[in-house]
Amino acid sequence: MVVDAIAKIHATWPDVHIGGGCSNISFGLPKRRLINLALLTQAIYHGMDTGLVDPCAEGVVATILAAEAVAGKDDFCMNYVMNMK
Repeated sequence: MVVDAIAKIHATWPDVHIGGGCSNISFGLPKRRLINLALLTQAIYHGMDTGLVDPCAEGVVATILAAEAVAGKDDFCMNYVMNMK
């Protein structure tokens, strides 16, 4: 439902900034990090531009860079290329 809401908000008001926490979805689940990264990826693709995340958690920064590249939010994938050397 979260990803659907992000997509609908972004489609209706494309200039509105969308942000939110990306870890509450996994409360009580094993290997929470994987669920959090999956939500983060889909949320970025569908229009979220600010997420409350732990930047020190393994894979978070790489996931953000890759998701922005795939979502067309990183011109010529330059952020991805420059940060994933």
